[in-house]
Amino acid sequence: MPTSKKNSLLNSKIFWIVFSIVASLLLWGYVIAVEGEEGELTYYGIDVKFNGEETLRASRGFVITDVSSNSVNVTLRGRRSVLSSFGADDLSAVIDVSNVSRTGMAEKSATINFPSNVDQSSIQVVSRTPNTISYYVDSEITQTKELRGVFEGSVAEGYTRDEFIFDPATVRISGPAAAVDQVRYARVTVTRDDLDRTVSYETTYELVDAEGNIVENATIELETETVNVTLPIKATKSVPLTVDIISGGGATEKNVVITCVPETVTLAGDAETLSGLNRISVDTVNLSSFDPSMTKTCTIIFPNNVENLSGETEVEVTVEIKGLATARRNVTNLDYANLPEGFTAEIVSRSLDVVIRGEESDVQEVAANNIRVVADLSDITTAGTAAVPARVYVDGFANVGAVGEYRMYVTIDRE
Repeated sequence: MPTSKKNSLLNSKIFWIVFSIVASLLLWGYVIAVEGEEGELTYYGIDVKFNGEETLRASRGFVITDVSSNSVNVTLRGRRSVLSSFGADDLSAVIDVSNVSRTGMAEKSATINFPSNVDQSSIQVVSRTPNTISYYVDSEITQTKELRGVFEGSVAEGYTRDEFIFDPATVRISGPAAAVDQVRYARVTVTRDDLDRTVSYETTYELVDAEGNIVENATIELETETVNVTLPIKATKSVPLTVDIISGGGATEKNVVITCVPETVTLAGDAETLSGLNRISVDTVNLSSFDPSMTKTCTIIFPNNVENLSGETEVEVTVEIKGLATARRNVTNLDYANLPEGFTAEIVSRSLDVVIRGEESDVQEVAANNIRVVADLSDITTAGTAAVPARVYVDGFANVGAVGEYRMYVTIDRE
């Protein structure tokens, strides 16, 4: 063909129209031929679903755990046009558990579900990977777990922390028996530094096993996900122990040495309460009752709203009288007082030995006639002879007094 005629043909519109129609028909014929053929296609990561799981839980109290695989890969055979019309996300691998009647391990092949617009009869399942899914059927239980606190931090100097307070005090968890039984307690961790006041807030908690490891199991359900935690912070103070002194027998507080073992106790409590607490008196000691010293064990009575951090509940107290002299006098100046109406009294005792105490120079000057002993008859209710309490007076010597207790025999008659 001459070159001019060839170029004229190639530039003709009719030629290109005819060429396009022929090419389209050939392509359409090819597609129809290929897409109409059968072939195989593999779909990856198809989700595994359990049918009837909620019914199983509601009717029998069973739950599905320990699923061996949450997805499968499936190879299907069918017309290529059908297989290419959907993807892995349009498929599901279903295991029916609605008729399960007992607990234990089970194994099944998943049924592949197709989109509703796909003719399933034209598709063949060639293979599944894995071919079967194993799972465990367990009983669902509910248990109450103790709440415990862990403090990771520090308190300020002069303060101490008390025990954790939780609201609620326990938590309830539900789930498969094997998972719930793993949990020993629930733990709240408080992280603070240099605390000098009580902290209280709402927080989450962790489930912990017997070894202290966190139990992370998605099958466990929490009745409440948060609790209120309070960590009380108290001030501390070392408070001295002592006794109250009643002057007597020529001795005053300036004449005594008080020794307490232990000397102090450490207390915890509200800062304002402790600020006004500078001593704890464990007893009241009358100096006229002994000479030259007295030792006794006393129970420590702590103020309200404070905590004894030291732990001691008793103290040994010794009171010694220093720098005073004693002397003995035989006293004949005996009398009585406060005789009730309707009675008469006669002193039977003729004399009493009296021990006096005071500065040595004063004691030396006291004579027997400076001392009188007076019986107190205010408690008399019947006639007869009795030893009644008596009080000793040292007249003219204010800094000298009698030591010990005295009684005098008196005969009482009715008028």
